[in-house]
Amino acid sequence: MLSGQHAKKIRGDKKWTTTKILSILVTISFNTHRMHLETLRNNIFLIIFLTLFTGSLAGRTSTTDSLETKLKSYKSNDTTKVNILNQIAYSTYSTDIEKTRRFATESYELSKRLGFTKGQAESLWLHGIAYMGENPETSLDLFENALKLVNQIKYKPGIGKYTNAIGTVFGVTGRDSLAIRYYKKAIDVARQINDYQELGKYMVNLSQSYNRMGQVELAISGYNGALKALKVVGDKKSIASCYNSLGNIHTSQGNYPLALECYQSSLNIYEGMDEMSGISKCLVGIGSIYFAQKNYEKALEYNQKVIKIAGKNGNKHSLAGSLLNVGLIYLTTNNQQALDYFLKALEISKDLKIISLHANILMNIGQFYYNKSDYDKALENFTEALELSENKGLQSTICVARFNVAQVYHITKKFPLAIIYAESGLKIAENLKFIVFQKDLHKLLSEVYAETNNYKQAFIHSRQFKQLSDKIFNESNVRQITELEYTYKFEKEKQALTLEQSRKDAVQAAKRKEQHTIILTLSVSFFLVSLLALYILRLYRFKNQINEQLHKANEVIQDRERLLTKITDNIPVFISLMDSNRNYVFANNGYAGLYGMNTTDIIDKCVDNVLDNASISTINHYFSKVLEGETVQFEDQIDNGGNRTYIYNSCLPYNFNNNTHGVLVCSFDITDRKLADQAKRELEQEKKRILEQEIERINKELEQNQKSLTAASLKLIQNSERDAETVRRLEEILESVTPEGKKIVLSLITNFKRISVNSNWNEFELLFQKVHKSFYDKLNENFPDLTGNERKLCAFLKLNMSSKDIANITFQSEEALKKARQRLRQKLGIDRDTNLVIFLQNI
Repeated sequence: MLSGQHAKKIRGDKKWTTTKILSILVTISFNTHRMHLETLRNNIFLIIFLTLFTGSLAGRTSTTDSLETKLKSYKSNDTTKVNILNQIAYSTYSTDIEKTRRFATESYELSKRLGFTKGQAESLWLHGIAYMGENPETSLDLFENALKLVNQIKYKPGIGKYTNAIGTVFGVTGRDSLAIRYYKKAIDVARQINDYQELGKYMVNLSQSYNRMGQVELAISGYNGALKALKVVGDKKSIASCYNSLGNIHTSQGNYPLALECYQSSLNIYEGMDEMSGISKCLVGIGSIYFAQKNYEKALEYNQKVIKIAGKNGNKHSLAGSLLNVGLIYLTTNNQQALDYFLKALEISKDLKIISLHANILMNIGQFYYNKSDYDKALENFTEALELSENKGLQSTICVARFNVAQVYHITKKFPLAIIYAESGLKIAENLKFIVFQKDLHKLLSEVYAETNNYKQAFIHSRQFKQLSDKIFNESNVRQITELEYTYKFEKEKQALTLEQSRKDAVQAAKRKEQHTIILTLSVSFFLVSLLALYILRLYRFKNQINEQLHKANEVIQDRERLLTKITDNIPVFISLMDSNRNYVFANNGYAGLYGMNTTDIIDKCVDNVLDNASISTINHYFSKVLEGETVQFEDQIDNGGNRTYIYNSCLPYNFNNNTHGVLVCSFDITDRKLADQAKRELEQEKKRILEQEIERINKELEQNQKSLTAASLKLIQNSERDAETVRRLEEILESVTPEGKKIVLSLITNFKRISVNSNWNEFELLFQKVHKSFYDKLNENFPDLTGNERKLCAFLKLNMSSKDIANITFQSEEALKKARQRLRQKLGIDRDTNLVIFLQNI
């Protein structure tokens, strides 16, 4: 029975809900704030929507009815009945979880009575998948128990299946390193038994974990391995899903041509199967590529297609995602229709009860009002999104929501609230390693602290903002160049292959026609002239077709070149390409503008006719190295009418067919960074000067205090000797006076000693504390039981005074002083072998 430990755990833990699992399976990239829109100009904006159910509910319902009919007619309690019960439980888990549990429980009990281990393990697995939405940890226990059972009988298909299920629990709960370990074990089992269907599934799960951990190359390798296995068994639906996943990864890397190929391959398979949910995923993926390339019209077209498909099929998940995507497109293009789409998506998300989707839509609505300067409504939506996210513990969404709220409080001059929300958001961003949001939050905090006159904190956050900005800027430039290289290489290779294939086709067709003509000529001489004329006519048409194809190919290449020029002119990088003779082959507007020229003027000109003498000398120094295959980076400066611009240059060899034909130069304006570095150096120098002056002043003051202390010590000793002599004479007088006179003289001696000790000590103690500032603090901290006289004795000993001098100052006998030193040693906890003076001088 399953009513023991597992049932108790299930009833006791309801934190994992179906909504939470659904939120993991639904991924939507969303626009969050004004600064983030600026970031999107240099980063990929990927909007991918994944549906929860991939199977056909109608098909499963039909299968369930058929199996239940079969069960009613089956009267024997044997292993066949166990299998039927398990099949019914599996067919209903996505539509009726309670039904799955009921049939799985019945199967488990019957299997246990029959001693049918496979049936017991399968029923435990079915219970596990039924509880995944509520309590993954309970599912983990069930899967582990199922694995133990099949390990006992060495049933390898079950071992692979339940090992994979354990990995799935770890993956869903964010423990991907453990998930990968179990997926690899499952893959090894599938290979041992040549089960390519399961092998493909396990490799897909492994790739998903690698992708979540950022190990993209391993994820791509895993998906390609899954494709090979799935093609062996001809599982078209899984193959299409793999291509779609590969398209998502290539899109995130900026390799749009390869991503488009993957999406197209997936789309062709789904269209052949008439699988609407799969078609929707592909269309959204293709739309995300156009969005990243700022082709908003195309992106809108593909998402509108998904809306139509989802509307016909009643798929609310796809409909909500596509409405949100369209809203994001309109928000990016400042179209007021964005709000209508967000509100429609919001209504559907409320029905679906997907908290992450609901919160993201609210933040986009808030961003819409923020852009319109309606800060009250913006704050209302941001706050609601924050509350929803905090209730569900959605850390990434909480981070973004707090930043948005802080933005509103900042612009409305509520600086204390802005600081609270920004600081808390920054902590989450640092934990999640959200570099972009860390940068934006540091900038916001720098501005808020500056406006509240807390310049120290403003400087700290400004410095962090600068460091993160430089890091993001460099990563963005590398990414953009990589995207350009991917696109350029893909188009060139595609055109070359097309032209080569056309040439081969033309040659083969010409050979076939020539042979045909010769045969006809030899066979039927009567038709020689007619056939010759026909051959010439066909050859003429064929040439025209080839010429037309070449013309179209050239137009495509020219269009791609214009697109490349347009892209390079709109990125913050100065790009030029020089041939091996140092003549310019290409330059974007930014590079030409550095030298006061336009792109048409600079093309075909030699470097010597464009750069100044200093820059020519520098470029000549590195040019030969780059032609030899090295990549060189260096800094340069340009003077334009008294304005100096600092440039960071990266020179790369331009290769074609493994031969270096020129030099590609990517230049970045680093003037602001240079000026900041210069200001920083000047500030450091000023700090150093002030510090040296302060040290010199302190040293002088310390030296003066030391001299004063020495003089005071000498004075104290001299006064004590004089006072001791005075006391001695008064004591001599005692022998020659009356008893009443002795009382007066003794009182006089006592008062004299007290006044002498206090008057000499006060001046001495003041100077002693100036020179040895922390001595008393450390003494009191480590030895709090010392008396006032014992602390005085410590001070005298620290100055290495003799016992005689100390006895004169304190009016003690040397024997009494010796006992006082012994008591002091005991309180200080030091033995006779330790030098008391050295011990005190080290405090």
